[in-house]
Amino acid sequence: RLKPGFSVDFNAHKSYLPELVNINNISWLDGKLVAQAMPLSDFVAELSRYRKGVLRVSPELLHLSVTGVFSLANTDHILQQLQASFPVKVNMLTRYWVNISPA
Repeated sequence: RLKPGFSVDFNAHKSYLPELVNINNISWLDGKLVAQAMPLSDFVAELSRYRKGVLRVSPELLHLSVTGVFSLANTDHILQQLQASFPVKVNMLTRYWVNISPA
């Protein structure tokens, strides 16, 4: 049994000890993407789960990290926020192919 506010990981061979739910891990239920010092490449990989097409990050940007709460209702707006907040250029080759490179 799990108490409210707890979660447990398990697979076919083992179950792990219950842990408090990290609200940031379930923020997608509220249409939010929460990042806390998340490497830009990880952030873009997570964002790509909610956007059709290809999102690519230039290797020169691997040192950047993202912190914030982003609404998944408009992924184009999230890309605009990245460009406004970081020294990056978001280049939309098509609606479905986006490259993020140094500004």
